[in-house]
Amino acid sequence: MFPPNPGCPLSLEEAAYVAKLDLPGGPVPYYPKHLLFRRDFSGGQMARDMTLFVDIDGSAYHIYASEANGTMHISKLSDDYLKPTGKYDRIFAGRFHEAPALMKWHEKYFLISSDCSGWAPNAARISVAENIFGPWEELGNPCLGPGELVANTFNSQSTFICQCKDVKVDGLLRS
Repeated sequence: MFPPNPGCPLSLEEAAYVAKLDLPGGPVPYYPKHLLFRRDFSGGQMARDMTLFVDIDGSAYHIYASEANGTMHISKLSDDYLKPTGKYDRIFAGRFHEAPALMKWHEKYFLISSDCSGWAPNAARISVAENIFGPWEELGNPCLGPGELVANTFNSQSTFICQCKDVKVDGLLRS
């Protein structure tokens, strides 16, 4: 694996921001939202706790925790799915999401992810967007059930959403 999107700014504004500040980067108590992005700009962004998503048009995306898990990235892949195209977005800057799982339903994208708390179980999060690159809106914890089990996502994390065809729910056939 290689660090995705080396030297690829998100916009002219982001390129100007990266160019004007020369900071060494690294975690600090107040976690500046662009510090680690700048540190990894020229060599490529950190990519961990990741998933892949193929949209209905065949476009593939690499979704991963980056910037020491502080920010989630969504990166479009090449047509052969082997490398990043340089088109990507930083979402939930400074919010510490991990364990992404993405799906599209009724023309909206839904991202299930997890809080970051080291190895301890924690709550899930669900977010929605009309465009894969956002803007994303956090909707809260999607889990239902008794208190502690919901608060720690039943001692698990999201990783993948499987597409099912012709599923019966409450006696009705859902496609």
